[in-house]
Amino acid sequence: MLLELHFVFDLTFQGADIAYGSANTVIVDSDIFGATPTPDFYLYLSPVPIVTAPGAKGTTRVFPISQNGFTGTVNLSADFLGSSQVVTTVTPSSILVASSGSGNATLTISVASSVPSGYYSVNVTGTSGSISHSVLVPVQIIGSTVGPGFSIYAYPAYLTIPQSSKVSSLLAISSVNFTGSVTLFAESSPAGISATPQPDSVNLNPGGTEYSTLSISATSSTNLGLYTLNITGFASTGHSSTTITVQVTNTSNGSYEPGVHPGDIVNYNVTTYWLTNLSAISKPAYLDNYGNITAAQLAVLSVVGTTVTANLTWTFTNNTGSRVDSLSGDVNSGVGTLDLWIIAGGLHAGDPLFNSLAAPRINTTIIKAYAGSFHNVNLLNITRTVLVTSQGITVPVNAQVSWYWDATTGLLLEQYQSFDATYGPFSAKGSIDILATRTNIVTTGPDFAISADPSSTSLQTGESASSTLKLTSVNNFSGTVGLSLNNAFCAAIGCPHPSLAPASVNLASNGTATSSLTFTATTPGTYDITVNATSMGITRTVTVEFKVNALPPPDFSLTGTVSLSIKVGKTDSITLNISPGTGFTSQVSLTVTAPNGITVQLSQSSLTGQGIIHMTVTASNDLSPGTYTVTITAKGGSQTHTKAITVTVTSIPSGSQSSGLILGLDPMLVYSLIGAIAAITIAVAILTFRLRKSRTP
Repeated sequence: MLLELHFVFDLTFQGADIAYGSANTVIVDSDIFGATPTPDFYLYLSPVPIVTAPGAKGTTRVFPISQNGFTGTVNLSADFLGSSQVVTTVTPSSILVASSGSGNATLTISVASSVPSGYYSVNVTGTSGSISHSVLVPVQIIGSTVGPGFSIYAYPAYLTIPQSSKVSSLLAISSVNFTGSVTLFAESSPAGISATPQPDSVNLNPGGTEYSTLSISATSSTNLGLYTLNITGFASTGHSSTTITVQVTNTSNGSYEPGVHPGDIVNYNVTTYWLTNLSAISKPAYLDNYGNITAAQLAVLSVVGTTVTANLTWTFTNNTGSRVDSLSGDVNSGVGTLDLWIIAGGLHAGDPLFNSLAAPRINTTIIKAYAGSFHNVNLLNITRTVLVTSQGITVPVNAQVSWYWDATTGLLLEQYQSFDATYGPFSAKGSIDILATRTNIVTTGPDFAISADPSSTSLQTGESASSTLKLTSVNNFSGTVGLSLNNAFCAAIGCPHPSLAPASVNLASNGTATSSLTFTATTPGTYDITVNATSMGITRTVTVEFKVNALPPPDFSLTGTVSLSIKVGKTDSITLNISPGTGFTSQVSLTVTAPNGITVQLSQSSLTGQGIIHMTVTASNDLSPGTYTVTITAKGGSQTHTKAITVTVTSIPSGSQSSGLILGLDPMLVYSLIGAIAAITIAVAILTFRLRKSRTP
């Protein structure tokens, strides 16, 4: 099947053979998908479009071609649409077509002098028994001429040519009741490219059209840019002219060697779309054909020199069957049946698809995602305005076909065809998309990676933690990368959504960029938060683990001196500090555990809030010197804290004890006795004085 610009609206012009760059071919694709191909034929017309003038004639050739072993007589007819003053004839009108053969007929249109200029179409039909195919051929009638008697039309009128290359355009010279010779000249403005018509002179008969091929060349020193070719035809009665715009680009460096290998496979999804606002317009047959297809697979079988063979397997709706097409062709010359499924590898923007001057050139090389990975992709876009006829109405259609090939291998990754027709109340839109969804080819094209630092972190409920996400360009990747959260697990249990800042980054070629992932904890647990980094349909992921621990209950602290030293029979004191933690409001009660011989007294046994406790320690006189432990226990709320205080008890030296005695007695006792004696003495003296005084007369 041909990957060409084929659009069918009941009776519809189906496009040009743009796969090889020629502008003078129409093909009717009669490939109706089914489990078993049936004998059929298709119509091949060349050259097209037909260009003529009022009072003139135009011709093209019609070739009915056998397909799938078809043999039989094909009856040919033609109807001009848009004017009753144009007569069509097909000679011969019946052709016997042999199996794998073809026929040859001439289509002639005779235009009355009163027919206005404009775009028209002629419907060519081939019928054999129950088989019938039609093609709508565009016709341009040019009504005004500078020189009397003939007109000139160029197709295409816009060309792209690399330096050191050649391209061509078809010139149609049509007579308007003129008989004689027309000499053709071409001149470039500005100078820099050359153009030569072949032949450079044509002989016209009344109402006839003759063709010449204009060969256009650019040298290695031709400046890049736009040029205008002025094409002029001179005759004895006057002259006529037209123009062609030529864009000169860089020289191609393509080598035209296969980039594929046996065993390379690409799987495709096939989808179609059709929408019209008039119920009278039925869905195009071409869309119906693809509508029976859901998938396709391209498998490379062999590579010998520049020749590649492959199988193209179509899968029908609901797995009702499949069909295998054998493809074989030369990626250097473009000859064969590869039909743009496979081209040469290693091409880039500006290169012709084949090593041919007439081949279309790759528009641009881009980065695009297919089948889960990035590829360097060669893109070819071709847009044409063609004529569509339905229900007797002929309207122009904007038709576009786009091919996307892997630049390394030359394998087709996507082919997209679309058309849009709007004319007054008439509107019809349709598309066909053959899209690669899986492949086994290994790409080393641009990519990007994402990492997280840290990849795991711990925090407590009520706290927040962050991880830095680093995005790294791989193999010169550049573009915008969007970041999103895969938070299904967290959402299921009701925890807050993490946040990303920023949510997208611009990644430069071989550069890096960062974003911050922040997580706020409310519920204890372990959360694996996955971040998706996406660009052009490709997603890379990284997972960050957040371990959330529950906050401990409100608490307090017990601090203070942890040791003291006292002598036997002596007393000393220390202080203890009670400090409540966040949220702690309970009363703290203190108890003491002390060994025998040590007495401990607390200034207070409980308190609320922050405070100081004074603790007095006394060692009894009969306590043996040594090290003892006093334990303070503080309880508040659900918390209990203890503090062990080491008490070192020492003895009093013996020398210090004897020198302190008076007459062998304790000084305190001696002083007490002396005081008592003095008091008694004073009391006796006072009593005696009073007795003596009472006896005196």
